[in-house]
Amino acid sequence: AALLKHAFRILRPGGMILLRWPHSTPIVRVLGPMATLFDIYHTPYHLYDFSPSVMKKLLSLAGFEDPETRIGGHTLPQETPKRWCSIMTGVLGESLFRWTRGRVLLPGASKTTIAFKGFQDLG
Repeated sequence: AALLKHAFRILRPGGMILLRWPHSTPIVRVLGPMATLFDIYHTPYHLYDFSPSVMKKLLSLAGFEDPETRIGGHTLPQETPKRWCSIMTGVLGESLFRWTRGRVLLPGASKTTIAFKGFQDLG
């Protein structure tokens, strides 16, 4: 929250923030102890996991307008099993997002959130 408030403060009016982030907790809960085999959180790079609704709330509290989250594709880890898992999850996530007209954001697929600083925020 503090980082987003700082970004809002230094961003020019009309400016945009673009965030790319993972959302894996629902999959970790389903897999249980097996989740550590796949390193779903991709430690140590991802220290926190946020849902789309939490990201929207954090951005709104920081002052950003119209936060919008969409599927952000997939990453390509070096190890073949992780790479295939990422590709399959990414393709499925992108397909569900398109078929449902943005209503379904599959956990496990990276998300991209865009929000704007309004022109009225000149202070």
